[in-house]
Amino acid sequence: MSNNDLAINPASELQTTPKCGLFGTCGGCSYQNLAYEDQLHLKRSLVVEALSEFHPDIELIVRQMLKRV
Repeated sequence: MSNNDLAINPASELQTTPKCGLFGTCGGCSYQNLAYEDQLHLKRSLVVEALSEFHPDIELIVRQMLKRV
């Protein structure tokens, strides 16, 4: 594969039809093509991954914080 080639990944079975006609253009709603519960799971995973280097128990802390909401 050269630098000009693009690898196209197949659509995920989690994908849904985005509600916004500008989805994919403006970038304001990157996860709109996922069901809401899948959006929450993905966002939670991103937070845990980003913060895990700062605290060894970040998974537990995030879980406790989300119980309060």
